[in-house]
Amino acid sequence: MAIKLNARSPYFLRAADANLDNATVNLYIYTGEKYVDKPSSPQYILSKEVLGVNTYVAFEIGELVRDYIDSEFSELGGDDFEESYRTRVVDDGGTFVDSPCLDSYFNQLTEPKYRGQNVWVEATILEYSEAGDLLNTTEYLFIGFDGYSYFTDGANSELSRTLLQSNTDMYILSGERVQIPVFNEGVNYCDFLKDGVSLGIQYATDSDFSNKQTLYLGENQEVDTILIYDNNSSYVPETTVKVYTIEECKYTPYKVTFINKFGVLQDIWFFKKSMEQISTESKEYKASVFDSFLLSYDTSKHQYKQFHKMGKQSITMNTGFVSEQYNEVLKELLLSEAVWMTKEVDSQEVVIPIKPKTESLTYKTRVNDKLINYSIEFENAFDEINNIR
Repeated sequence: MAIKLNARSPYFLRAADANLDNATVNLYIYTGEKYVDKPSSPQYILSKEVLGVNTYVAFEIGELVRDYIDSEFSELGGDDFEESYRTRVVDDGGTFVDSPCLDSYFNQLTEPKYRGQNVWVEATILEYSEAGDLLNTTEYLFIGFDGYSYFTDGANSELSRTLLQSNTDMYILSGERVQIPVFNEGVNYCDFLKDGVSLGIQYATDSDFSNKQTLYLGENQEVDTILIYDNNSSYVPETTVKVYTIEECKYTPYKVTFINKFGVLQDIWFFKKSMEQISTESKEYKASVFDSFLLSYDTSKHQYKQFHKMGKQSITMNTGFVSEQYNEVLKELLLSEAVWMTKEVDSQEVVIPIKPKTESLTYKTRVNDKLINYSIEFENAFDEINNIR
């Protein structure tokens, strides 16, 4: 069983022995299949000597691990995944036979089909005496996330090993896929229900591949409850998620996706009023427009000329009425270093990198505010004029 390592926060390893003089950590960080795709040599070799009368040394590896995690809007498969799979089976001379297991698998790969962005981390600690004798060898296996813990969570916190989002109240646009991120090792299955009737069970199947350690289980039908069962029980759900379907007929809803506290992609819908604007900036210089030969000048020429003129678009969006749980969701959104917006451009959905321009947030409660709505301003994370060279 792999230990969850949240690389945006420090992660510490310790070597300790009564006769310890120095220790070395061989650190292997890689993607792909566990053990099979392990590099032949470690990416990092860390060494330390004990200080004074101490009998231990500590190593911090979180920042090193994070260098190998790509925080990107990463999708798996495609709309034609099922059809292409059927075609390959036939082309290979086989016969495709439908089954409930395959139907469940294909359903997991239906839009938006996010791919897990995890890395395997193997750490081997070698402890030596003053004479150079090897005292102990300790090996650790981690699964790395681009997540973080709060100060109050303490050091080396794994956070949840089942549901990888803080909120259990979800607001989904009518007709859109209902989806939750879960940790493969900690979850047995999820049951998606509507009015108490199961629409389908999706299992977390064992996998040794790094991109399968985060699963995005979902259902394309309207759902009001998701029951999450961990590996300790098949009868009592470990977590219950309530889903509220919103039909918005006046405003244009926007889906924002961000890397949350747990280091996985999470969607949040903004349902209500939105406003777009553009801001520009430039440099300028004062030019001479006088013609000394004619002793005159052209009044249509610019005396003050601009250059390096650039602009960025921004958008202010409103969540609509949500529960107090969204205090934490919006907190994680503002703390995220990777945010995207899905919008329609020329009748096609495109993913646009954005960043929160709002830098502070006053938490709202039912007692103080009655109805809770948040207004957040975002800015495109690119220049409006293409200047990529």
